[in-house]
Amino acid sequence: MREDGRSPRRLDARVRANETVGKDCLLLTLEVPEIARIIEPAQFLMLRGPEGRFPYLPRPFSVCDLVDDRGADGLLQVLYHVMGEGTEAMAGWREGETVSCLGPLGHPYTFPRGDFTPIFLAGGIGIAPFPLLARRLPVDPRKAILLFGARTADGLYGFERMREIGVQERLATDDGSAGRKGTAVDLLVELLETEPPENPVVFACGPTPMFKAAQAVVQRFGVPCQMSLEERMACGYGACVGCAQAISDPTAVEGWRYALICTEGPVFPAETILYARPSSGKESPACSVLEKGRDS
Repeated sequence: MREDGRSPRRLDARVRANETVGKDCLLLTLEVPEIARIIEPAQFLMLRGPEGRFPYLPRPFSVCDLVDDRGADGLLQVLYHVMGEGTEAMAGWREGETVSCLGPLGHPYTFPRGDFTPIFLAGGIGIAPFPLLARRLPVDPRKAILLFGARTADGLYGFERMREIGVQERLATDDGSAGRKGTAVDLLVELLETEPPENPVVFACGPTPMFKAAQAVVQRFGVPCQMSLEERMACGYGACVGCAQAISDPTAVEGWRYALICTEGPVFPAETILYARPSSGKESPACSVLEKGRDS
């Protein structure tokens, strides 16, 4: 338990808005001052709907932004994509209702010392933690570059807020319906090959295939990268052990071990994340779960 006043708390949060901002994408605004005032980029909440309504188990969601830059008004926002029964029920939450909120959970992105160029690598709903991250940068946000990819133009939502903050943007879609045809990782390769920024640092959030591809790219170019992983979980604090991820660890007997995304993550250095067990070359069970996608 942390003793710095930032320990997770289970609180009632009042729904202030739940608005559609894109195809199957909504922005939920919650009034929960105790969390809004201390939340950090990439930390997440465990949310459960009004008492007695499905879903009965909470779901993890990163905080997208604050209505007030420092949370003084107690309002925080969650960007989410309707993908299954849980998020479909969540889309029905109405203004004035009370929902259960546990947070803040997890470890946030961290910033290097000195000057650097932030590169936000986002795939689909992976755009979610970046508005808050952009506001908290210790460098001018106009230096930052958003590389945002989605399957189609309908999947490019939320980047307008990054534009308002001053972040530069480059977009890509698998079908070429917006931006260049390709992926966010293609944009990253293009940037590092043709216009390498000074002291780049990559902050990534998105699906597992994007992480795998980005891992190889940042290793090739020697660029530091932090990845915020997503996984299904039932508790958010390590009890259910449902969010295990294989990571390298030189202190472990075999040089690797399982870490819990909820307590040790969700942010990990890219070079530590393993998608195959070194001893066998077989796919990590935890990573196989991640690969199947998120339909909750």
